[in-house]
Amino acid sequence: MSRRTQTSMSFWKCGHFSPVLVEEVEGGKRAKCLLCGECGEVREGSEEALRALRDRARQRDEAQSA
Repeated sequence: MSRRTQTSMSFWKCGHFSPVLVEEVEGGKRAKCLLCGECGEVREGSEEALRALRDRARQRDEAQSA
């Protein structure tokens, strides 16, 4: 059984703090949360890609609490 099927973490609850993979894609780099599978937007560097992924989670959380 893979780790992904063992976790109950959902896309809607994940803050994307670990583990995260930053991979090179066409146009730059993209961060992918290995816990829930969500990907951020393509950015120029690794730090920016990770920030974009975490910002997406923060915005989603703010929208849900509003």
